[in-house]
Amino acid sequence: MTIAKQLALPETSFGLDKVRPDFLFLSVVARSLVLWEQVEASPDWIEEQIPKFVRDFFIRLRKKINGDTEVEKCKSNVDTKAMKEAHAFIVSGACFSLGLRFAGTSNELARDSVFAKVVELQKYRDDSDPTSMRLRPQRPIIEMCIGSAAMALAMIMAGTGDLKTLRLLKMLRWRCDEGVKYGGHMAINAAVGLLFLGGGACTLGQEPEDIAALLAAFYPRFPSSVQDNQYHLQALRHLYALAVKQRSIEAVDVESGEKIFVPIQVSLNMYSYFDALLES
Repeated sequence: MTIAKQLALPETSFGLDKVRPDFLFLSVVARSLVLWEQVEASPDWIEEQIPKFVRDFFIRLRKKINGDTEVEKCKSNVDTKAMKEAHAFIVSGACFSLGLRFAGTSNELARDSVFAKVVELQKYRDDSDPTSMRLRPQRPIIEMCIGSAAMALAMIMAGTGDLKTLRLLKMLRWRCDEGVKYGGHMAINAAVGLLFLGGGACTLGQEPEDIAALLAAFYPRFPSSVQDNQYHLQALRHLYALAVKQRSIEAVDVESGEKIFVPIQVSLNMYSYFDALLES
């Protein structure tokens, strides 16, 4: 808990001025790694990661956009730009934390929680309604946050080919203009690859070394071009392969050794593999 307190996010707008916005993402992820067992697959957990003053700011801003005159009278010297950037980084950091925590588990609660936030970030980027336009951070920031959250979603559903996730990734991939850099395309394409990992025969592991490999591979700092290695060595993106686990059933004839087709019935125990890890 002592280490987790050192990684806590600022609780005031004054404290926010002393932190680089992208460091908020890393703080959320680092704190989640420390408090691993307390990470929950729910939208409420994601909201709890956002400091109260940031949540309140967004509530007031939404009311102001919708014409609430009482909010209009309340003047504030809060840096709106910093608030929007902080909110995007913290939300995507929480999604990335869920991606690491439930990597390869196909947890539907985790999937739905991250899915909703990816849709929200996409709305900020693509929609032209007054609310989205006022809440939208700068384009490079929203692109990075969408890419990180999309990869988190794919980590959770790795190897499942989940149709709901695939449809969302296809919509994200469809956007192709000057605002989407090489790293944005790389992130979405990596997410699609994870979704069909090993042709559906593989998934991601949950051992400590697996999580370390995933964090290094999907580090949330994407290149602007093929030659860009300024913030993250692109070769490290391949480290995800160290976390890949083969999970498939093959029926083999004991005499010939050849693969055969046989009817198989699978019963799933509600006592999950992840619960077993926590008790070990």
